[in-house]
Amino acid sequence: MRDWNDARLFLAVLRAGSFARASRELGLDASTLSRRVAELERSLDAVLFHRTTRSLEPTERALRLAPHAEAMELAAVALRRSASEDAPEGVVRVTCPEELASGLLVPAFGTLRTAHPEVRLELVGGGRVLDLERGEADVAVRAVRPERGELRAKRLLRVRYRAYASRGYLRGRARDADALEWLALDDPAGRSPEARWVDEVAGARGPVLRTNDTLDLATVAAAGWGAALLPDAMASRHPNLVPVWPERDATLERALWLVVPRKLARVGRVRAVMAWIEDVFRGVDESRAVATVR
Repeated sequence: MRDWNDARLFLAVLRAGSFARASRELGLDASTLSRRVAELERSLDAVLFHRTTRSLEPTERALRLAPHAEAMELAAVALRRSASEDAPEGVVRVTCPEELASGLLVPAFGTLRTAHPEVRLELVGGGRVLDLERGEADVAVRAVRPERGELRAKRLLRVRYRAYASRGYLRGRARDADALEWLALDDPAGRSPEARWVDEVAGARGPVLRTNDTLDLATVAAAGWGAALLPDAMASRHPNLVPVWPERDATLERALWLVVPRKLARVGRVRAVMAWIEDVFRGVDESRAVATVR
């Protein structure tokens, strides 16, 4: 047979047993279908159906052709299924820090709905790290770039940290690390590079204040109660905060990463959600996201 259209018409007539019934299934006029089947028979130089007043009877040649036409049908179904996997439709499960979900992604959800109305989004916040390779989520926004496994990562945001204090606090004060009072993030598990850095420079005395909120840390530093390791973008919101060591480059750099299993990276619905997340971060002041970089 010349193409799938020929096989499709042939199978419809074979299964229906008449041009009238097959034409209704195919959405064609019965006379048009009869003419198309006659053209197919001429191209094959074979009679496929014996016409009677009540029905069509398949010939032996038609019965021999049927399995091959059905194989074409299965291939066409597989082709449509593959094409639909590339289309932006279906459920995408995204795991990210709770603050980021509520502060950035939820307010921007309307843009995803407008662009891809067939996509269904599931946002999973909280502290538990979901396993992408085991299918617990499709996409993740994380502060740690994966170093192993079948995962792809793209940086969404780079955050640069320096030691900051208020002008009043630094006035007339020696700027040696051990001469300053330090404010730090509370990190009992010891996983935060920012907290570890402050613990090292503060020495045996330790910080005079610990808090689990970076915004609070900046507020206390701006009030003149000590020095803190802060993101440049967040410190810039407080005019009286200045770098403790202005001649130095950034003390620490962190990042937020968009992570996806390699096997899902080309799936249409996942690509659409990833592009949406990138667009959201493209217009974000990094100080709005730094609280999630832990």
